[in-house]
Amino acid sequence: MDLRKNYPRSPREKLAGYVHLPRMIDKCRASLAGTEGDYIYPCP
Repeated sequence: MDLRKNYPRSPREKLAGYVHLPRMIDKCRASLAGTEGDYIYPCP
């Protein structure tokens, strides 16, 4: 996931019944890949 070009998924989106989980996964993937960009996304 490249957060320099796209937003993470909505915090209301569910994955396996959990809200915020898809968004946290997107942010984690971007952080590990070094593609989170300049914008700081507050947790979650």
